[in-house]
Amino acid sequence: MATATPARKPLSPCERRCALDAEKTRCITCLRTRDEIVAWGRMSDPERQEIMDKLPARRAAQEEHTS
Repeated sequence: MATATPARKPLSPCERRCALDAEKTRCITCLRTRDEIVAWGRMSDPERQEIMDKLPARRAAQEEHTS
């Protein structure tokens, strides 16, 4: 009998503390854009990873802007 492989949890930067920036275009917690947040559930893992790869630069830019 084959053993079922447990479902993999989707990759996500969500911290369950959504707070949009003043322009209402990006979450200041996870740094995804509104469009990215809305589309997240329909994205493939490679599409999600592409966004995840952009987040460190977004974080650095945010920190530079608030310093």
